[in-house]
Amino acid sequence: SGIMRGREFYWKALYSFSRDEAEHNDLRESVDEMQKKFDEANAEHTEKYKLFKLLNATETVQISLTESLAMYPASSVCGWYISHPQSHYFGIGKIGEDQLADYAQRKGISRDEAEKWLRQNME
Repeated sequence: SGIMRGREFYWKALYSFSRDEAEHNDLRESVDEMQKKFDEANAEHTEKYKLFKLLNATETVQISLTESLAMYPASSVCGWYISHPQSHYFGIGKIGEDQLADYAQRKGISRDEAEKWLRQNME
């Protein structure tokens, strides 16, 4: 179809920032580690809705979201990548009912919807 998949585009763009293969490998390793930490810290995936809408991802690169917010095709990746030398990602740990209710209110979703996505983070 001539349309690059998101992952292919991502690595081609990443490669274009590297001066040589060694630097590319270092950068890729750094991004992989950042993605792993981000995935651990960001258990709530509903922000993908905003990202997909902003990028028009389904029409542009033919990547779609499943009901559980997994991406199809499975090799696809997405995320908000923000870089700063002093930045780091961290897990949010366990949250209580009060935090769940506050989060649901700020996000504009029901308490049940918030629990659906944050259940693994509940005390």
